[in-house]
Amino acid sequence: MSAPGCSRRASPPGTVSETAYNHYTMLGSIENLFGPPHLGYAALPGETYFGSDIYNRACGATAAPAPAAPRIRAPALASTASARPSVTIRWSASGAAGTYELQVRDLGSATAGWRTLAAASRKRSWTFSARPGYTDAFRVAATGGSFATTTTVVPSGVRPAKGRYSKHWRTVTRHGAWQGRAIQSTTRGASFSLRYDGGSLSLIGEQTARGGALKVTVDGHARTLHLHASRLHRPRTLATFSETTGVHHLKLTVLRGLVALEGYGITARTG
Repeated sequence: MSAPGCSRRASPPGTVSETAYNHYTMLGSIENLFGPPHLGYAALPGETYFGSDIYNRACGATAAPAPAAPRIRAPALASTASARPSVTIRWSASGAAGTYELQVRDLGSATAGWRTLAAASRKRSWTFSARPGYTDAFRVAATGGSFATTTTVVPSGVRPAKGRYSKHWRTVTRHGAWQGRAIQSTTRGASFSLRYDGGSLSLIGEQTARGGALKVTVDGHARTLHLHASRLHRPRTLATFSETTGVHHLKLTVLRGLVALEGYGITARTG
């Protein structure tokens, strides 16, 4: 077996990638250049090999100016754009249209790397089927260019993991609500508690003519939300609490009237 005189793909000095690679990645990538089958652990299903983030210059070519990073847009909170857990990512770039690579990463996992959704695509938008309760980072780059990144928090449903409701709450089907459901109570003192590991918290719910008042306590700091509105609003971001990443304690208490909740948006929740 002889080495090719020049690979069709190369990497300029100083190339940096945020994708997680290991020595089996390098073994498999070298095998891809020379042609033999993958050996040992380099042949494991799902193994990642060097992609366009590493091979970003034609071999022997004079380095050309890299394409500018595109502008990328996605909702910061998925429920503000849709009642379903789907996220539409859009991007644009100056100059002639080229091809793009789109990737996603779960920010709630310490081990998850970037996963490619589209490569060498001429599309300028993508709808991603997200998982409730997760935070997804998206990045897009013109082929050979640098990445632009944005993040979307996808709220949980009415029953987030490890959350506990007291008595007197009722789950109802609600057209137009986040994931089509709400959990509601009119009983003074009815409560919900949640201990979570993550960042900022957004409460998703409803404001109605019957809307009452809800006491929200985060890490011992209380705030009252007034949920009355002359017109129905759903799904609605009732409040957002900016918190640093760590362990937090949330408690909700019905003070009066109707309280209808639809979900909890927690940034990069890990537990």
